[in-house]
Amino acid sequence: MSGTVFTITSNPSNITSMTCLEERPVFFLKLHGSMDVNLVVKGEGDGSSPLDAHAPESIKWGSKLMKNVNNTSVNTKMMAPAEIAAFKMAGLLMIPQTFVRPRLNLQTPGPPYTWTKMAYVPGLSSAEFWKEDNTTDAKRAKANVTKMSDEAFWADLGKVVAVDIFNGNCDRFDITSGFWQNKGNIMYLAGGQTSVIGLDTFDPNAQGLHDLTTAIDFGNIAMRRQFQHLLYLVDPGERLKFARECVKSVGSELRRAFKKVDSFTVPIHGPDGDGILRVKVAQMDKLFEDFVPVFAQGIADGATQLKLHLQNKVRQYAAQQPQQPPGRGRLQIGAGHRGMPQPQRAPVQPQQAQGKTIPQGILDRMGFLRWLI
Repeated sequence: MSGTVFTITSNPSNITSMTCLEERPVFFLKLHGSMDVNLVVKGEGDGSSPLDAHAPESIKWGSKLMKNVNNTSVNTKMMAPAEIAAFKMAGLLMIPQTFVRPRLNLQTPGPPYTWTKMAYVPGLSSAEFWKEDNTTDAKRAKANVTKMSDEAFWADLGKVVAVDIFNGNCDRFDITSGFWQNKGNIMYLAGGQTSVIGLDTFDPNAQGLHDLTTAIDFGNIAMRRQFQHLLYLVDPGERLKFARECVKSVGSELRRAFKKVDSFTVPIHGPDGDGILRVKVAQMDKLFEDFVPVFAQGIADGATQLKLHLQNKVRQYAAQQPQQPPGRGRLQIGAGHRGMPQPQRAPVQPQQAQGKTIPQGILDRMGFLRWLI
């Protein structure tokens, strides 16, 4: 069944095949006799980051938000201890001895990863144009230029980035600078619901400074956090500046693949038909600047969807909670920005809450954005 996140068991017939990446803890499984890969298992974090302790909650909620704003195929699940044990045992039998690092990751005890699983999504390709030997692939870079010369790409990417901003995920674009950080995390989707899909939503290394002195783990949505970069979601001027930096960075980074030519041509496809685009390498930082408004609007549209989804969740979960006495909320840290209203109080959830709860970090972000109702 497409989109089903299967359960891994110790039954010998459960996992029939497994392959993996050598450089990262990513494994591709065939379950229940399938001829095609139908489950992806990934190890997040390795215990070296302060964020790793809160990874499960941040990954779970980050995936939920991306699923509701970007694409319903985004569906990351935490693996139960029994699943992890069965997966590791099968992997040690199926992954060749020559794959030294992956086998080390499968051993017990191994790196203290947070193990996740998701249904395999067909039709994927990435914007990665750097090879393993740290050289660039001009052919892949040209393919990126073709795919990125399309308004639908930038509109869909904008929604993905809106969720990244809220989540504090810097593993596509650095939310403090707009730098195109991880080329492989821009994922194209052929024949799917959207042209881009935000499968990775958690960055264990996303850290910055609050008031230039206090470290902030941007990606920790389980704890009280708020940061100024959330303004990209609600301030049109700040959003446009950020969008411009992201778009400029994409062109500048792609330019690094073309060191021996002055120009090149690529096919492009648009609403007015197919054509040929001639690209001057020296001006590639401006290559996609016409798409800045589209990208910024995509971020704004994603923010609107995010706001409505989260407000609905607040209403839904509030109905399950006991009423709090008046005055229990706490003010957010920091004042408004450039004339913005003061942040709202985010309710402090009772320690023994009944039913489902929303992580305090999400409530804090909503309070900062004045999304609480």
